[in-house]
Amino acid sequence: MGEFQDTAYGPIPSKWRFVPASEYCSRVTDGTHDSPKPQVVGMPLVTSKHIKGRSIDFETTYLITKQEYDKINQRSAVEQWDVIISMIGTCGMTYVERNHDIGYAVKNVGLFKTGDRLKALWLDYFLKSSVGRNILDQLQGGTTQAYIALGALRSLPVLVPTKNEQEAIVTLLGSLDDKIDLLHRQNKTLEAMAETLFRQWFVEEAEEGWEEFVLTDVATHCKDSVNPGKYPTRVYHHYSLPAYDEGRKPSPELGEEIKSSKYVVPENAVLISKLNPRFPRVWPIRKRKHEHPISSTEFQVFVPKKEEMFGFLYCFLISKPVQDELASAASGTSGSHQRVSPDDIKNLSFQAKSKQQLVDFSKGVDPMLEKIESNKDQVANLTALRDTLLPKLMSGEVRVECS
Repeated sequence: MGEFQDTAYGPIPSKWRFVPASEYCSRVTDGTHDSPKPQVVGMPLVTSKHIKGRSIDFETTYLITKQEYDKINQRSAVEQWDVIISMIGTCGMTYVERNHDIGYAVKNVGLFKTGDRLKALWLDYFLKSSVGRNILDQLQGGTTQAYIALGALRSLPVLVPTKNEQEAIVTLLGSLDDKIDLLHRQNKTLEAMAETLFRQWFVEEAEEGWEEFVLTDVATHCKDSVNPGKYPTRVYHHYSLPAYDEGRKPSPELGEEIKSSKYVVPENAVLISKLNPRFPRVWPIRKRKHEHPISSTEFQVFVPKKEEMFGFLYCFLISKPVQDELASAASGTSGSHQRVSPDDIKNLSFQAKSKQQLVDFSKGVDPMLEKIESNKDQVANLTALRDTLLPKLMSGEVRVECS
């Protein structure tokens, strides 16, 4: 159990071995190279930029006709227990298709067809491990844009342990990921409940004669800024758009790494993005958990004038009427870089019986928002534990008991 052998990729347990992906999988391909005309309605066509780890961003995928899908099906259609990997740009992002009822294809995306649950899950964890990442980095080419060639994917060495160890490691890591997924699902349910409650209070039960307010009647637009570059060794926690998209966790960055002024983030703040409002980004920050919190100037920072209105402020900014209004107000030459102005956000309006109604509503949703924050903390702890174990388990540095 403790014996190791030397390889070109470092020491591995004596009974483990590297095999090329073309041998590990039944087939390795890269999807279609065609460029079907995008449709308003149709079948999703996934590219590298749509792979987000344990999910795929189907909201922004291209849509193609059923006829085009059938034409590229043999090379490009995804099946249960396939592993897909980004080959262009941000290379190495992986996703395991766990579902059996599937209807999408891939374009210029690595497609490992394993046909087996255990093999698919092991391959995904291996490619996420430090060993797998180092191998993927070595396979990358390109000067202006990184890419991994199909031939390199087919020859990619996959570290394979004994089947019993494979199952034990996948089970351990999978149990952590399952808990993380459960907490994410709970949060989605809680957020949906809060949105439903907002719609009931302020849309469905609205009455004529209610008072009209604008956002700045109940919230302060905070524009205090800081130039992190003046404090090069200070660690800031940056609430950026990439940090939001990658799990809503601010990224720690040295002041010398941050090239422009940022907004200071106070407690009880709600951040709302100006960029691409049809894909809303609203980030509630109830308590300060990090030193020197700052936000991208793509976000606008609002703090309720009464702390007891925090729940209303957040639910108002994530509500569908607000999303629709900002989406219609957006302008820009590119569909991927449309923005609203700060005034568009500041002048958002709503009706209510009184400001006291906002306080009463917040009392009802605060327990939901607090549970969401608690779940996020648990997710952060479980993710840290998984990320610590992953490289040690996948290299054989830490072994698990096998039945």
